[in-house]
Amino acid sequence: MNEIKKWKHIFKLDPAKPISDEDLGLICRSGTDAIMIGGTDNVTEDNVSHLMKKVNT
Repeated sequence: MNEIKKWKHIFKLDPAKPISDEDLGLICRSGTDAIMIGGTDNVTEDNVSHLMKKVNT
């Protein structure tokens, strides 16, 4: 929990919205402290899982 308090920047990615592999790569290499995956509409287990896999590669 103490590490979270040190965060200065978080990207929130909505799994129901399109993002190019190029843009996702730029976000992952940007030096952000965290990437949060979530949204309000049309969020499914499949699209969350797919985006998480793309972020982890």
